[in-house]
Amino acid sequence: MESNEDNQSLNFMEKLYILSSTLLKKTSQQSTELPRTDYQEVKGGSFIEASVILLNNNHFFLQNIKNNSFLNGFIFKDHASLQNPKENSASTKCSDRLEEAPDAALDLIKDFEGFESHAYVDPLSGNLPITIGYGSTKKADGSAWYIGESISREEATKLLRKQVSEDYVAVLKATIPTWNKFNDSQKSALISFAYNLGANFYNSPDFPSMTSLVNNFPSKEEVQRVFLLYINKNTSVEAGLRRRRKAEADLFNS
Repeated sequence: MESNEDNQSLNFMEKLYILSSTLLKKTSQQSTELPRTDYQEVKGGSFIEASVILLNNNHFFLQNIKNNSFLNGFIFKDHASLQNPKENSASTKCSDRLEEAPDAALDLIKDFEGFESHAYVDPLSGNLPITIGYGSTKKADGSAWYIGESISREEATKLLRKQVSEDYVAVLKATIPTWNKFNDSQKSALISFAYNLGANFYNSPDFPSMTSLVNNFPSKEEVQRVFLLYINKNTSVEAGLRRRRKAEADLFNS
């Protein structure tokens, strides 16, 4: 990638702070157009180090990423910040009152994430992020997990509820104008979708159809069609994602 007058050099050997779960992609294309090997999820509350970070149109471009299988990558600019949110005196939470994740959302997430009692490396990168329980990549205090640590199902469920409520529900409530018009089943479907693909999907260039869905309350048939757009066709994960999207659409329509 060549820099031009529209690019602004922002940092050298600095950190990009991830505000909420998002995707690190090898190109700036929509994730639905990329093979599963060309993007990876980055959890909210983490950071990425790179030798060069450029702001290019709607994305941060990261060059020479440290401790990652991707040498270079793109992250949608609204999902990240060059300023450490913990150093900001304003609260980083997106809601004045925390809304807890419905049980239906947690049940759906647990069904598809599966449970792992021992910490394990990310299967795509072969390294970070270290994950445990029902897909958790950080502890309740925000610190990282390490290989050799373990967790019980009860502890993992408690951690999942806390992190889904704080890192996903709060973001969805703040960014989706129609959020309070949804019932618990509809919210649960969207929460599961966000846990899988990132909380900042609303108004993202990668998710125009999902943005339209939450804005317009379409028919049940259209809900099914839209959810099934996000299945990474012709990849090894297509079958699993198809089952997950169908379950989310069925819950949304229930």
